[in-house]
Amino acid sequence: MDATLKVDHSRTLTVTEHAVESGSSVADHSYLDPASVTLEMGMSDSGTERRSGGNRSINAFKALQNLQATRQPFTVATRLATYPNMLIVSLGASDDYTTANALKATVILQEIRIVKTSTVLISGRTTQLDASKTSVSNSGTKQAAEISKATNQSVLAGIASKAGGLLSGLAR
Repeated sequence: MDATLKVDHSRTLTVTEHAVESGSSVADHSYLDPASVTLEMGMSDSGTERRSGGNRSINAFKALQNLQATRQPFTVATRLATYPNMLIVSLGASDDYTTANALKATVILQEIRIVKTSTVLISGRTTQLDASKTSVSNSGTKQAAEISKATNQSVLAGIASKAGGLLSGLAR
């Protein structure tokens, strides 16, 4: 690009909030959102390439479109910061009489977080049950036992019968 007309840097912190009994919210955690950079850039068709039939502005716009289409993260270096793992999330350009021989593009970039995962073996044991490795034991035949009438009474019925006995003792 011939010129970087404007660069906007944006970095926000999100604070998590949860409602509690009284209706107030309590903040107990925060995290950084991905960085965002907005570039306003310009490319002119003037110069040696224009005389030889080249269209630098059109080629520059196509290069930005291709960079967006590949979806491959790249590093953006500005005067204030360097941002790794950026993608073009929005690409815009106006085409009117003021840009007939030039390109004025707005490019919005966003940081993506790339994580790497790995598998860790916690135990040497296998997690699935294998019927050939488990044993079966026979604990014999179970017989039903007779329950006495006093044991077969519910707790509530027992309390009611004792309360009834107390009440009848008071009436005498």
